[in-house]
Amino acid sequence: MNRFLPVPKPMGSPWGHIQDADQIAPGIWSVSTASHGGFYLSQERMSALPDYLKVNTYGQTCWFEEDVEVSLVLLGFADEFATHPFYGKWSDMIVKTVEQYYPDAFRAHVAQNALKQGAETGYDLELRASDATPIASSIDRSLENLPTREMLRDAGLKLLKSGPEWMPRNIRTFRYYDVTFAKGRNAFGHVTDGITTTGTVVHVDALMTIIKVKPSQYAIVASGLLPNALSVGTKATITPYKRKSLEDFGQVDGPRTSSDGTSVYMIGAKTQIPGPPETPYHQDMKHQLETCMMADNYRTIANALADWRATEFIWSHEGIDHTLRFTLGNGTKVRLTYSEIPDLYTIANETTGDETKNLYTEDLAHVFQALANENTDWFRPQVVIHNANAKKAAA
Repeated sequence: MNRFLPVPKPMGSPWGHIQDADQIAPGIWSVSTASHGGFYLSQERMSALPDYLKVNTYGQTCWFEEDVEVSLVLLGFADEFATHPFYGKWSDMIVKTVEQYYPDAFRAHVAQNALKQGAETGYDLELRASDATPIASSIDRSLENLPTREMLRDAGLKLLKSGPEWMPRNIRTFRYYDVTFAKGRNAFGHVTDGITTTGTVVHVDALMTIIKVKPSQYAIVASGLLPNALSVGTKATITPYKRKSLEDFGQVDGPRTSSDGTSVYMIGAKTQIPGPPETPYHQDMKHQLETCMMADNYRTIANALADWRATEFIWSHEGIDHTLRFTLGNGTKVRLTYSEIPDLYTIANETTGDETKNLYTEDLAHVFQALANENTDWFRPQVVIHNANAKKAAA
């Protein structure tokens, strides 16, 4: 365990004058003001806190607000606080808070601990450079335990730098990229989808699969994300999850053909709900569906509706009720109604007559998920194997 140094009490806080302060651990101050409070971390503590837990309101600064954000700190230094007279009693609640409010951080924390446990039992990435295909059952295919982008990047870079036997000896520089977490941002800050990758599998272990695209270019994907374990030597095409359009279910930021036959790309394109809204409340409903996230924290509700092949969108309103109707690909007819009074939503399954009332905006994703009856395989990439021998090996 690291030994941290105590630091002086902070002079002020983002919430005003500090009324009470207590250094609950060396380098961690708990402060309170007339209206708010939270934790202050020393620079030494901030450096030690994993990056995936630095998702506080103030970004990479040293302040974490009370109630929710302080759980990030308590989880990051869980071993140290396990015996604390106050916080030690709330260890389960701390974990549940991070899991609920910061699902990406929680998933990264679980994956990081799993990797550490593997290292303690002798798992060493460098020793797997020439390994053959692992037993499929040794790969954890749970999406909740996927390694983080940083873990894949670091592990992949470490292996590539070690000069594995499948890398040409005359290669002095190489390029590599991750196709697990396909969604990223371009130079303009717009969300983009991952690219389809074709190449030959050169390395497989329980953590990652590496594909040689060119002698100096490699793609990395989490082994647990693939539908089936691939064999070394397999030539395959991997297509990561891509957002779809609700107009034709094609890739939302893929090439489009204009009226004059020209192929064009729409930079910053997003999945939009079809049909012209009739009222300002419809506009708000449309905006919420296009921006509010699903429980997976990866797709918007509109993205998910496209995955479920929703069609027949119809806007209507009557009095204080503003309605959007559509049909899911499984045949379920859905009615979403926003009522000005009491400022709540209702989702109705018009196929069965069931209704769920008094919903807030943040409740919509869960109800839609239940109506679609979707499993988690949507996140897995599509894999096409090109050589027949590898098809038999992967089976």
